[in-house]
Amino acid sequence: MALADFKGKLVLLNLWATWCQPCLKEMPSLEKLQGSREDKLTVAAVSEDRGGKNVVEPFIAKLGLDKVKIYLDPKSAVGHAFSARGLPTTLVIDPEGRLVGRVEGAAEWDSAKMTTALQPFLPAAPENAKLKRADR
Repeated sequence: MALADFKGKLVLLNLWATWCQPCLKEMPSLEKLQGSREDKLTVAAVSEDRGGKNVVEPFIAKLGLDKVKIYLDPKSAVGHAFSARGLPTTLVIDPEGRLVGRVEGAAEWDSAKMTTALQPFLPAAPENAKLKRADR
């Protein structure tokens, strides 16, 4: 995958590992955030586990993660490319592909404070989008 594949959506590029305790704590909040905003953002969780899918797949199944997109990076190329200093690290990339933020350490991504902070970076609704009146 390339970042260009996500153009038009806000991307939270989360670097994590199964052995990282703060990562374990924040994964459920990333899952909830992805589930609530699927149309406007993508959570791309990049595992830095050296064991690859043999280590990551059982972990994903155990936590029941099915909304967050999981990617494997056993050589930590993504972490090196973005100069990650530790795990978890989450990079906030706007719909145009620009890096607009970085969070080092675990965060509560589905909290009101975090969703408010992310709001300005979410893609706008198309100009021709109109609200429809509900049938009574």
